[in-house]
Amino acid sequence: MGILIIIVTFLISIFSFSQIFGCLIYKIFKGKQFKYLITIITWILILFGYYLIITKWFNNYFNYYLYSTIIGTIISLFNIRNE
Repeated sequence: MGILIIIVTFLISIFSFSQIFGCLIYKIFKGKQFKYLITIITWILILFGYYLIITKWFNNYFNYYLYSTIIGTIISLFNIRNE
């Protein structure tokens, strides 16, 4: 079960943080297009909901969630140049 949580968390965190960082940097800060705030809010709500699911039902696997989220965020930050 731990491997499944690591894979799902890693994929969700990489994709969502890439979307958040991409919208922040390229759409809002550079383009002043505030309609992309809906995308950011949506992905933050998805991440928060996933966090609540992990802490409520899979509390024993919280360390797997935490480390894979941190690694996914770091990978997303390093890939900002490629977007």
